[in-house]
Amino acid sequence: MRTGRAYLGALAELHRIADADERRRMWRQGMAALAATAELAAAPLEGLDPGELLASTRAAMVDGLLVDLGWMSGPAAAIAQFELAAALPAGAERRELGRRVLVGLRDGDVATFAALATALALSSPRALAGPAVRARLA
Repeated sequence: MRTGRAYLGALAELHRIADADERRRMWRQGMAALAATAELAAAPLEGLDPGELLASTRAAMVDGLLVDLGWMSGPAAAIAQFELAAALPAGAERRELGRRVLVGLRDGDVATFAALATALALSSPRALAGPAVRARLA
């Protein structure tokens, strides 16, 4: 049986898996492990190759896995996307994940908003500076 860290490592190797069903399974396990690990430790993807994570994120986007997170709770999906975005190098994939996180912050339910606001506040003091976010905080 794999540990949470092994599932995170497998998330970075997703692009190497040829079978689409296996990629989907590993994506789900990796994202679930990412959300769970993020509750316990900062920067759960630290130490993994950002280039590998980028290639895996691209593969997940091509497979439509990024838009298929309804199997996770809203807060877990939002936090997993936030952590994945934070681990990626600057580029289109990071921007897309960041956009999804901001949509969750703006339109998500109370639990999703609270989880993301907490993660953002811990990661950057300016992250909650926008007028829309300040209005939701109020």
